[in-house]
Amino acid sequence: MSLNRPARPLKLCLVCDDFARGMNFDVLTCMSCKAFFRRHAAQAGKELRCLLNNDCSITQQTRGACSACRLKKCLALGMNPALIRSSPKKLKNTTQSQLCDASIEDKQIVRLPQPTTLSLLAKDNSTLTFDEWNLLSNVIHAYDEENVITAAQKLLREQASLPVKIRAKRMMVFELIGTFFSAIKPFLYYSPHFHSLSPDVRRVLIENNLNGMGALNAMFGAYELKLFGNDSHVRTCYEIYGEEYVKDSELLANRSEQNGTLVKMFLITLAFSTNCSLVEECQITTSTNTSVTSSIALTRIQDVFIVMLWKYLVYQYGYLGAVRRLDHLVKFYLDILNRLNELNSKEHRDMINVIIDQTTHSLTLDD
Repeated sequence: MSLNRPARPLKLCLVCDDFARGMNFDVLTCMSCKAFFRRHAAQAGKELRCLLNNDCSITQQTRGACSACRLKKCLALGMNPALIRSSPKKLKNTTQSQLCDASIEDKQIVRLPQPTTLSLLAKDNSTLTFDEWNLLSNVIHAYDEENVITAAQKLLREQASLPVKIRAKRMMVFELIGTFFSAIKPFLYYSPHFHSLSPDVRRVLIENNLNGMGALNAMFGAYELKLFGNDSHVRTCYEIYGEEYVKDSELLANRSEQNGTLVKMFLITLAFSTNCSLVEECQITTSTNTSVTSSIALTRIQDVFIVMLWKYLVYQYGYLGAVRRLDHLVKFYLDILNRLNELNSKEHRDMINVIIDQTTHSLTLDD
């Protein structure tokens, strides 16, 4: 496949955003998070307790504040306790009888703390399999290859350094917003599932879904970066989109899902969807649309990602919490699609069409 591989940005730890030192226990992490996971993985659900709401933000600055939430994030990202090895020195100083007596406990430490079984259906124990954890980790890694939040922060810093009169011009606003739409391209590029589809199917998926995916990504980014608190940016957005549209968009962004892992999983699920986007009749031909909706391969891929998404939700929030979270996420996305339908900026539409054309050309070449 003759694709131009995107330039790799500086790699960051997926747990705390510190500089990453490599893959540790199946996830890209820094040395601090590697050591933390080695020490604490056997204690999941036992000794570690969050003193707040079990939803602490884990960053390089806060990672030492809550071990329970840090460990939960490690496991959610796919760090594998089965890869932790027992210390040779400890084994050397332990008698054979002690080893026998402690064999069950040692095996538990070496293997993993399995998530509590929360049955959804009689045949589904709602725990992610080893392959599903790996897939989840790969999805997050693929998204983070673009480092879109870091790139957007850099653009904002560059704008802030300019004189007030030329700060946040229309071109700069479009460049910033376009960053979140362009980030979908490498996200799909690193997906083997995407490349397993025919070029025609890939093309239709990009044309149908990239606009909605990019808008969801932009809303998440606006919330993370507090863009609506940037006066220069907001004033220029008023000029482009109209004050009412921007204020309504701010209210929508404030409802954004705060779990970044969940957003990334939802994005990749939407990427393979055939009925979660606003599609104009002229965009696709009937024959091509039929080939997509009848594709057995695509249906199987959809099953893989929706099962992974649901199991992750149940693992993180329990059954009722998963229902509420998914309901909120779907409603949030539908409201985003509604906002897109009301958009009246030709400049914005032209920008998105260029990004869609570039992504389609890059990702639909024959293998």
